[in-house]
Amino acid sequence: LSNLDAKLRVQMRSEIKKLHQKLQTTFIYVTHDQTEALTMGDRIAIIDKGIIQQTDTPENIYNNPINTFVGGFLGSPAMNFINTNIVNNKITINGSSFELNNEQKYKLKDKTSVIIGIRAENMNDTNNNFEFKSDIKIKEMLGSEQIIYFNANNSECAAVFPPSFYSDKEITLKINTNKILFFNQENGLQI
Repeated sequence: LSNLDAKLRVQMRSEIKKLHQKLQTTFIYVTHDQTEALTMGDRIAIIDKGIIQQTDTPENIYNNPINTFVGGFLGSPAMNFINTNIVNNKITINGSSFELNNEQKYKLKDKTSVIIGIRAENMNDTNNNFEFKSDIKIKEMLGSEQIIYFNANNSECAAVFPPSFYSDKEITLKINTNKILFFNQENGLQI
């Protein structure tokens, strides 16, 4: 489908999905296009260098990636990964800190540093319990949303905002820390 124009590609995805439902049989569809995988698949296998990294439903892979490769592969923009240290059960991003909840404390009890994973659409959460500031690097207007790029602990990140949002220099990121995933810095596996 990659050689088709955008409108025809969307139409063909829909037709293949209808055919799959009508025939009630197993289809194996190989694609490098994550949108095709997420919209067409009942189950997805993410493969890196010939090794299956994770097999699950599109929702579970998107929301609970097994490692940083899978988290970074699915999503546009990709999942944000922020390197950080744990000091006295607190994590600091750009000078602002939050305390780990009890479940997070248990998961990370032997860790002194981790990679935080959080989706771009969760960086502007109205149900937030943690905020930090950053300078805006680039803004991309996409019509129904805008993507704002910034740095968090020297890691390049992105956040999704409504098209009406305006700021030209600094941004306040609002996170619900319960939506954060933690990854091992040594091997990239989710903790």
